[in-house]
Amino acid sequence: MKLDYDYFLMRRNITTVTIIKTNNIKTYGEFVKLLVTLKVIPPDEEYFNKEYLTLYPPAKPATRRKKKKVVKSDVDIQKKERDSAKSSTGGSNKTERPKRTRSFKSRALSKEKSSD
Repeated sequence: MKLDYDYFLMRRNITTVTIIKTNNIKTYGEFVKLLVTLKVIPPDEEYFNKEYLTLYPPAKPATRRKKKKVVKSDVDIQKKERDSAKSSTGGSNKTERPKRTRSFKSRALSKEKSSD
């Protein structure tokens, strides 16, 4: 007596994807052969293909990026922009922090002295 495929999956608490993955199944024929040895009625080929594609989606073709042609004049403009930026900041890209006057502790001490 052969078991229904859905009943088989439910009883074993597995999915079609796990069957495909654990048994390294590549084709519907291999899948049917396995199920026949287990005395299970195989599902349609469409069902198998759908589950197979969820596990192994088709590879996307590689796309090539077009390289931007660099013209010598573009490079010269970029260098000039960098040089002008350096000269306007004095040669460094660091921004100066304002200097700290007094610390919190010294301010608190000076307030205590003035209140006395």
